[in-house]
Amino acid sequence: MQYIQQEKLHVIRETILQRKEEFAENKREDLATSHNIYTELTTFRFDLLTP
Repeated sequence: MQYIQQEKLHVIRETILQRKEEFAENKREDLATSHNIYTELTTFRFDLLTP
């Protein structure tokens, strides 16, 4: 009985770790996108203010 619980916990642990990695990757991509947008907008604003 305890072996079955250990096996289930192992599966749950692996799922959590996989989703954690996916979440971290998505967050990294979102931050990179946000940074690129910020950089583009900063350049655009500068161009608007410069005669």
